[in-house]
Amino acid sequence: MKKIKIAGIVFALALVAAASVYLIWNNTAEASGDTVIFHGGASYATINGEKVALDGEIIDVGGCLYVASDKPLIALGFNLGWKDDIKSVIAIKNNVTSYIVTDSTTLWKGPDKYTSPNKTMLYKNVFYIPLDMFAHLTDADISTEGEIAKVVFNRRDLLTDTVVGDTHRLSGPTAQYGGVYIAGDYAMEKVSIPETSAQNYAAIINMFGDALPKSVGIYNIVVPTSSEFYGPSNVYCNQTEGIKTVYKNLSERIIPINAVKPLYEHAGESIYFRTDHHWTQRGAYYAYKELMDVKGETAPPLSDFPLKTGTYTGSFASFARGTAGEGIIKSKPDTIEIFAAPKFISGASYNDMYMKSFNRSVSAVYQSTSSYMAYLGGDNPLTVLTGSAGNGKKAVVIKESFGNAFAPWLLNNYSEVYVVDVRKFNTAGQRFKIKEFYDFIKFDDLIIINYPVSVSSSGIRTHLLNFI
Repeated sequence: MKKIKIAGIVFALALVAAASVYLIWNNTAEASGDTVIFHGGASYATINGEKVALDGEIIDVGGCLYVASDKPLIALGFNLGWKDDIKSVIAIKNNVTSYIVTDSTTLWKGPDKYTSPNKTMLYKNVFYIPLDMFAHLTDADISTEGEIAKVVFNRRDLLTDTVVGDTHRLSGPTAQYGGVYIAGDYAMEKVSIPETSAQNYAAIINMFGDALPKSVGIYNIVVPTSSEFYGPSNVYCNQTEGIKTVYKNLSERIIPINAVKPLYEHAGESIYFRTDHHWTQRGAYYAYKELMDVKGETAPPLSDFPLKTGTYTGSFASFARGTAGEGIIKSKPDTIEIFAAPKFISGASYNDMYMKSFNRSVSAVYQSTSSYMAYLGGDNPLTVLTGSAGNGKKAVVIKESFGNAFAPWLLNNYSEVYVVDVRKFNTAGQRFKIKEFYDFIKFDDLIIINYPVSVSSSGIRTHLLNFI
């Protein structure tokens, strides 16, 4: 079976201190004649009287039993493979081809669809399927015995089922011009998140939790760059693994938001610019929607927002200035999508935390501006957006430029959105302290959004630390 590249798993494991369990699974009327016993607390099964080593022991997740499926299926005579376009394990036996869909409740056994009450999942880098799905696929008499481990997942584990495959990965020659890599007409950076940087970043984010009242929701979003999904092998750095390290080191006070999964699911769309290091407003929408899903709130569909398009050549042209790469990038500009913010009422930017030093009026989105400046008009120290959500809720976004395309979406769910550029304070005389700001405006939620360069930057981490 082809190995599946995944982000990684964080888990909490506890054994059930109980008497041995012995369950018989009654399958279809046409039993295969095979017998399988899964032994709790042991990485083997007894299959047709023979001991077969497994990749992992049987586990209990929320009352559903899961089994590491590869080796027992092989022992039962299945040939296994992988179908990337539908993210499914292929299992073939007796000329019947079955598809076990990853992160799904669906099994196709030949032309027949079976729906389990529970999803398949990746755990400890091993593909696990619900025991009822295994039973339906194999038609075997299945039993369990012994103490079965209970696995409890929480928000630290949200990357468990996140798979970044090669479906959209570019191939062919890649040219490097300074810090810019170009594959075809796609420019990108080679960016990684070192483990130590991820740990240090998480430690600073945790301090925000200590500084604010427990009534404030605190959310952390780390957004991968385009190379995570499109970068050829010499550019791809597995940023998802670094994001996983950040999230597993966050305290329970901080709620991590998995932007990787929805972005990869929509990687066939224009979620990043080809000529700029930023994501697009469309890409930011999918991260915003994930945040709302976690909060149990509704994100209006993209079709609700009036759209204008334009032609745009982004930051990579200047990054590659003076090289042949500059000409390549300028020869194939982006088409920029600019979605309106219908609930926007007014906006202003300020130079100080207490909003005494007015900078300029600001719109959430400038649909006549064909560049990344279309979002908030660019980077301001403090931007205040008011909208017609009508619920009185206030959100604070601490960001670098990746937050510009993200923040306007929040007007759908908050009456006021305060956007703070982490780079603009505590260095030139203007101080910003998050607890003081809370005491001043009493916000409901804090959203800290960064991308891998910022996580890896000691300078940005210092800026964040100075906010505490």
